[in-house]
Amino acid sequence: MHERTQRAMARLMFVLCCALPTAMTVSVILFTKTPWYYQRCLAEIEAELSDETGLIVRIDDFRRSTPSSLCLSGVSLLDPETEAEIARVHQIDWARKHDEIVFVLRQPELQSAELRHVYRLIHDRFLCRPDQTRVPVRVLANDLTIHSRTGPLTLLDIDANVTPQARRTVVNVVGVLAERHVTAPIKLHFTRDRREEVPTTTWILDAPGTALPCSALAECFPIMHSLGADATFAGVITYSEQPDGGASLDLSGSRFSQVELSRLFETLPHKLTGTADLELVRCLVGPDGTLIDFSGQFYARSGLLGGSLLSSLSQNLNLMVPAQWVGSTMRELNYDRIAVSINIRGEELELTGICNNERSGEYLPKGTMLSAGGEPLVLTSEEPMPVIQLVNAFSPSHSVLVPLSEQTSVLARFFKAPSRVRDYDQDSTPHIISAAPPTGGPQIKQR
Repeated sequence: MHERTQRAMARLMFVLCCALPTAMTVSVILFTKTPWYYQRCLAEIEAELSDETGLIVRIDDFRRSTPSSLCLSGVSLLDPETEAEIARVHQIDWARKHDEIVFVLRQPELQSAELRHVYRLIHDRFLCRPDQTRVPVRVLANDLTIHSRTGPLTLLDIDANVTPQARRTVVNVVGVLAERHVTAPIKLHFTRDRREEVPTTTWILDAPGTALPCSALAECFPIMHSLGADATFAGVITYSEQPDGGASLDLSGSRFSQVELSRLFETLPHKLTGTADLELVRCLVGPDGTLIDFSGQFYARSGLLGGSLLSSLSQNLNLMVPAQWVGSTMRELNYDRIAVSINIRGEELELTGICNNERSGEYLPKGTMLSAGGEPLVLTSEEPMPVIQLVNAFSPSHSVLVPLSEQTSVLARFFKAPSRVRDYDQDSTPHIISAAPPTGGPQIKQR
């Protein structure tokens, strides 16, 4: 080959193998640094995450250091209808390591009122889709804060593991409250079981040694709001969804403390104040919302009890009270303590006063349910009664009698109960207009 041809071939090879690839590489690097390319990639990531979660996802910044890792900054999740903020995360680090996916959430913040969306996101978009849980997933979060009207609740060092198994997905979450005196971890266990014809979901909250503030969930579950700002929960909750669409709830072994009775009774016609604790030995709620089995102890201290409530309890729950309080509705009583054991089995209710079992109350007679001024005031009987009597005891004076049974309980839910006393003329008899006689003539008005 001629020397000139060799030089031409060398120049061509330099251009094709060195100069051109280098120029293309530099061009691509410069192209990826342009603002509009950055915005396009950011919009694609937001759109992909929005499709996956069903929420509006907004991201302030992103960085992809390697093909198998991604860093997102300033991530916000919004409700697609109201655009209310559900959650915000300062930074999310995603990485695929061998056969596991790892998420690191830094300073995530949740809104208490939007926790239902978070649960649906985890349940519907993650646990119920086997294609999203083909490989194990680990989620680490530090300083998780739940914001509510009563103040923030912070959890430290949360570790969640999603493990796919044969025909089911298991999620285990462990965290610790950001309180100096709290060392016991909080455990949350999810199971999505597909082994039956209809898949079911079961979750268990295990916090036996930690007092969780109920107010943090009050905006999501209104019943928590009625327990007061200082109420706490400790124990185990088991929630199981049934194939027919219902859900059963098991609170056995749990305890509610520092319940504010004035808040709990603010919608009831009777007055009761003080601070109460409720210890649940057994508490099982069926899929239809009925209380199947219940056993527990109720304790209240240093409060005010209305005379109407005391009178109603004596009439409906077979309690023994002094004669001067029977039928009384105006007077109020300062009590020292209330302690009663409650047992519900199906349709039967049993009440047993246990004030004599408390410290400094050993001198009280057996069966004392309420003491005032150091003296026993209300005693329970050992006779079982229909559990519906408990409803009658807390009903207002203008409530109406309804023939309630298993056959009519569903029908009763469709009709509104009276909210006040109506003015009826008890002395007047109804006016009846008779039909016209067959032969014609005026109508006859009977009284």
